[in-house]
Amino acid sequence: MKQVFSLLFAVIIFTSLNAQTKSKALVLGTYHMENPGLDKFNMKADDIGTLKRQDEVEAFVNHLASFKPTKICLEYPYAKRQKLNENYAAYLNGKYELRKNEIDQIGFRLAKKLGLKEVFAVDKEAPFEFDTVVTVAQKYQFFSFLEFLGKLPGWLEEENQKLYSKTITQYYQYLNTPENVRKGHGFYLSTAAVGKDDNYAGADLVADWYERNLRIYRNILNIDRKPEDRFFILFGAGHSKILQDLIDDSAGFELVQLKDLK
Repeated sequence: MKQVFSLLFAVIIFTSLNAQTKSKALVLGTYHMENPGLDKFNMKADDIGTLKRQDEVEAFVNHLASFKPTKICLEYPYAKRQKLNENYAAYLNGKYELRKNEIDQIGFRLAKKLGLKEVFAVDKEAPFEFDTVVTVAQKYQFFSFLEFLGKLPGWLEEENQKLYSKTITQYYQYLNTPENVRKGHGFYLSTAAVGKDDNYAGADLVADWYERNLRIYRNILNIDRKPEDRFFILFGAGHSKILQDLIDDSAGFELVQLKDLK
């Protein structure tokens, strides 16, 4: 009992100390600009390389710069973090042409604008057996889930049209509203009910999704941090709710929303 009390006391002290040294953190949910097809369901983004879109990206990066981040965390494999910074260093030296993805267009541009010497790769994949969940849903006749999947293409087309009709800044502001962050998370939670008897395919998929985000969170936590540091975390919008919750509940961070930037 004494050991339990001592451990609890230590946790309280640790939490109290961390609460006094919180770093601000902004989690920005993004669409995938380059249409890489890495997600199970993907939007069809327009060409970010046009003059109009490039001007909009520059304006949005200027807006993000008002947050003054000192650590920029990107959706790039942690195991390839050296390669990411080789690319970034080449960009700083004028020897790398930015690709049409959000890592380069937003992450690299923002880091350069702020004079940062490095960026941080913090992604770590976990299993995601979505096709198994669909098979189980068909087997056990989870019609509401299957109907939901059938509506996704139409919903994605609506999102495409919103992207096409908005500036980059406007679309990111829309994408990162609390309502849309919850909706993005709801897609993953919708799978949890799929399964029957000892088959937990849907719940296992959600667990895998949380596992991936917890791995990302661990990589963020392992970055050397000072109280005055400000973290900018750029990930696909589906990650936003979990990462924001983890950051918000952390003793070491204070969550900042995109809408709070002036």
